[in-house]
Amino acid sequence: MMKPIIFLISFSNFIVSFVDGGNCLKASTSEAIAEDIFDEEVNNTFVPVFAPVEYQEDYRMEVLITNTFIENAFRAGRLEQIITELVDDNVHFKDFVIINSMIAAPDDRDLLLFVDSEETVIPSDDNMTNLKHYQYNMGLKIKNALGLGDPAIDETQSLALETLGHKRRECTGPAIKNTIQHILDELVYNLPDTDDFLIRMCRLTGIYLSATFPESFINRLRINYEDRDCILYHGPWQNKIYRIHNGDWTQILPGGIMRPLFLN
Repeated sequence: MMKPIIFLISFSNFIVSFVDGGNCLKASTSEAIAEDIFDEEVNNTFVPVFAPVEYQEDYRMEVLITNTFIENAFRAGRLEQIITELVDDNVHFKDFVIINSMIAAPDDRDLLLFVDSEETVIPSDDNMTNLKHYQYNMGLKIKNALGLGDPAIDETQSLALETLGHKRRECTGPAIKNTIQHILDELVYNLPDTDDFLIRMCRLTGIYLSATFPESFINRLRINYEDRDCILYHGPWQNKIYRIHNGDWTQILPGGIMRPLFLN
């Protein structure tokens, strides 16, 4: 029997007066990425759902509010911890595209249409409402962690959703990269080959690639536990494969070429 997850309601009635324009660092785009084909059948066929204009504006405001919380977490040096906790939460955010939407791709309104389980979203709600729920939950997590009050936002600033997504990635992109780098630096050449480690690194890598290359958001994640492979998809067939190799987290390119996630 399907067990829907219960969420708190969205902040639809906030009194708003100010928003920081965004002071986060720009995510690096220097890492080279190549695409490969993996012989696993994936069905990513979906029909986009176009929400009424007022619903889209409500969602844009929710993203704006959450961005304000994220900027506060970034300045407080807590964003990496928040991201790690979200990535490790496979109960409330069991589908990768949910945390990808929350952290790296709030401007992709179709991401939640790629969820694998009907238990992931509230079945009675439309896609836009579910998107708002997850944005609210990320903002609430930061609000509680930092002991913040309600944000003050200037609703007269009509920043486009795509602009807000860019501002989100300016904060979360560097934080994700630092999180991955810290994991690799701490473990050096003794990377654990456990399922939990593989899941964490795979989810972090998918979010990092989405934040760094927003023109090709990762919309599906698969783990081959037998071969210890992380397979990240953009679209039905374009994919990138990562695995542990010689103590590093490495992309497997055509011809067996190995390339570390971070080249520098």
